[in-house]
Amino acid sequence: MKRLCLLMAIPFLTLSQPGPGPMTGRTVVETKGVITAVRLDMQTMPSLELRTAKGVEKVVLGSMRYLIEKDFNPKVGNTAVVKGFHVDGYLYARSIQVPEQRLSIELRDEHGRPLWRGMGKMKR
Repeated sequence: MKRLCLLMAIPFLTLSQPGPGPMTGRTVVETKGVITAVRLDMQTMPSLELRTAKGVEKVVLGSMRYLIEKDFNPKVGNTAVVKGFHVDGYLYARSIQVPEQRLSIELRDEHGRPLWRGMGKMKR
């Protein structure tokens, strides 16, 4: 019985271990632009389209539950400042500010670990 309990706990123990995050080694970039679309498709992670001086950026947000919990509801037409990591043509947001709506949210830690999973809150 003790062996079974230990085997069941191993996946949870490994999730809480510090180590390199998914974005370790990537540079954090800052982008500013106008929100042209908010995508809340149930099949994919919520995202924004941002019209910048360089073109349109697709910004990946995070868990819908986390966005609702933090009362983050950006509106099309407002300006957003996004800090994040470029991966395969997408900008994975670390933080977003929407000054017109007085919105601000932190989504990932400096290594790209999602804060909605609790991993980004760990002390290192």
